[in-house]
Amino acid sequence: MGLENPILTNSIVWNNIKYLNGIILNSSIGQNSTDIIITYTNIDDNDFMDGEGNINADPLFTDPENGDYTLQAGSPCIDTGTADTDSDGYEDITDYCGTAPDMGAYEYCEELSVTPATPISYQIQPAYPNPFNPATTISFSIPDLGLTTITAYDINGRQLETLTNEVLSVGNYSINWNASSYPSGVYLIRMVSGQFTQTQKVLLVK
Repeated sequence: MGLENPILTNSIVWNNIKYLNGIILNSSIGQNSTDIIITYTNIDDNDFMDGEGNINADPLFTDPENGDYTLQAGSPCIDTGTADTDSDGYEDITDYCGTAPDMGAYEYCEELSVTPATPISYQIQPAYPNPFNPATTISFSIPDLGLTTITAYDINGRQLETLTNEVLSVGNYSINWNASSYPSGVYLIRMVSGQFTQTQKVLLVK
């Protein structure tokens, strides 16, 4: 990030706005100047909300008091960055978890968790919490080895995200959906595994 034309992308500036103001002052520009470009950044100052993808929300650091700035599950910074950092239509970042890079220095990668009990039928449990903001957990059971797909849709049936699409062994699983990039409303979670198909509604409230 050069001082003459500062650019801030996929970053978190939280409880440290003096740092950003220092960059602005050193560049001899003001907060409303178009010379500073801030996009896909979580920043606790509403003066910078005009940039594409910017948010203003508690990043939910794991333990910032002790220097741990990794993200907790449910952080609004997960999957809300951009892989196309220069806006040329091509991904500049290819190594990330989820549907998009995270904001901040640390990428949050959540593996599917599995519990040891052996299920006897296909099942998808009601998402919890529901209503939720911004993340909810979907638990499901697989009685036979096979391809399992869980997909999020909007209320009109438009596909938003594929939460998992892989061959899973017999077991009980749970997966997290972070919907921080979507507006409040009703969404659909659909599970397809073998001949089993089930859809449930979830309510995002911001």
